[in-house]
Amino acid sequence: MTRTVLFCFLVTFAILINLRKISACNGYKTKLHYLENCDSNSIIKVDNNFTVDLTKNCEVIANGCIHTVGFQKAYMRATIRKNGMVMHRMEADLCDTMSKASEEAKNYLRLFGLPDRCPVEPGKNCQDESTKADISKYKRYLSLARGLIQIEAMIEHENGRVGQIR
Repeated sequence: MTRTVLFCFLVTFAILINLRKISACNGYKTKLHYLENCDSNSIIKVDNNFTVDLTKNCEVIANGCIHTVGFQKAYMRATIRKNGMVMHRMEADLCDTMSKASEEAKNYLRLFGLPDRCPVEPGKNCQDESTKADISKYKRYLSLARGLIQIEAMIEHENGRVGQIR
């Protein structure tokens, strides 16, 4: 799995905040137990009422707002666990990663109201039910996501502020 694809999946899972049980494509169902902005002073914050639905037609639908205070540079350290076991640790310059991301990866970032390039301007980016992405070409890989997946990301910005998402 390339670093760009891993980054996109990490961001996608990190944004699934307050997700209840949802119907998924290819017969799978998923449930996010929790996701939290660990620091009230984070550079990027997700509204508590942000929701994501995965339809039976394999469309991801985002609804809610992302707030950012803006930044020029960001560096991320992340750990991905599946069923309690560390599957992957990564460190990446997010701005560099976003600049090299495919257009498809950037579309997924935009779907969730996340920045797709640096510098990031301060602001609020809201999505509604009309914003959706078709992931049907990935449905044969959904079985790989079975189990409890936990992601913890620590993001440090040029101003010294550190944000953490779990």
